[in-house]
Order: sequence, then structure tokens, then C-alpha cells
Amino acid sequence: TTEADTTQLPDPVLPDVEMHLHRPNEPGVATVVRNDVCTNRKAAGFVRHIELDVAGTQLAGRFRAGQSFGVLPPGTTEKGKPHALRLYSIASPTRGEDGRGNILATTVKRTIDEHWENHSLFLGVASNYLCDLQVGDRVSVTGPNGKRFLLPEDQENWNYLFFATGTGIAPFRGMLTDLYDSGRGPPAGTALVMGSPYRTD
Repeated sequence: TTEADTTQLPDPVLPDVEMHLHRPNEPGVATVVRNDVCTNRKAAGFVRHIELDVAGTQLAGRFRAGQSFGVLPPGTTEKGKPHALRLYSIASPTRGEDGRGNILATTVKRTIDEHWENHSLFLGVASNYLCDLQVGDRVSVTGPNGKRFLLPEDQENWNYLFFATGTGIAPFRGMLTDLYDSGRGPPAGTALVMGSPYRTD
């Protein structure tokens, strides 16, 4: 081992972010502006790109790529309690889909499964709720959440190796767009490795 191999690199300095601007007891209300399927008809699952207009909420212009936001599905559980908050990765760059931080996107896979014990169909509450939404529908949202999974302040001084499978690509979509938006483009040592179970996916 050479001395160069053991040199300790400094930890990246992460930007300060705002969090929990909307909490579950005081959610914001977003409006669906886009809901497109990302997978072809032969894919094993259904993945959708969903865009929400958060203008007028505390999230507008105050989220960063790498953070997440919460969705409060309507309705109640079998025990009569409101459905719990679900977090989804923000797939938008920090500037938003619209360049002004008003349109936030996420990537959602429908959860369709089977209960092992009785063979009955199980449908994910939030994923199917989101995938079923139509343009113009309103959604209760919270957040933003997360302060560690972010691009560093001096983002041009680092190399990046992104690994994702399925909807795990969502935060990297936003991060890569932020790197391109910097004007310098991503550093030469930037790569994205995307995995999926089948070629159709």
C-alpha cells in the first residue's frame, strides 16, 4: 500500500436544507400536472412519472434533489385509522421541472402482490393511489425530508458513481440534472449504473 492509497479525503460539505415545512398534521395541497407511464406493455411492473404543482405550498422552491416528500393517501386502514404517511424520492432537479421550483416530480412503481397466508390480492395503498391520479387531482403532501443524501456544495470536485434499480433511479435523475445545470456538466468521473430484472423493464 502506498502513501497515496491511504490518504484520507475530506468529507464533502453538504448544503444546508430546509425540512418538515409541511408536517402530517398540516399538509400542503399539490395538484397533479402530469402522470405518464415509463414502462412498456411487456414490462413485469408498472412505473409512472408523476409531476405535482406545489406552488402555494411551503415546498415551492425549497426542496433539493436527493430529498424526499411525503404523501398522505386518503381513506382509512382496516382498523379505521388514517393511512400512514409514505415518503417518495424527489426525481426533480433543485430548480424543479419548470425551472422555478414549483413542479416536483417522483417515480412510482405500482405495488401489486399476494398475501402468502390466504392467497388474496394485496395492492399498495399509496403507490396505487398515486398511479391512479389524473391531471387536476389534488394530493396532500408533506416535507421536504432528508439532509444527508445530497450533492456536495463543491460538486465539481468529486466523482460520482450512481447505482440504481427500478424507481431507485429517482433521486439520481434530479442529481444528474443538477450536475448538468451547473454549466460545467458532470465531472468526467461520473457514471450511472441502472439495473432491472428484465430487458422489458
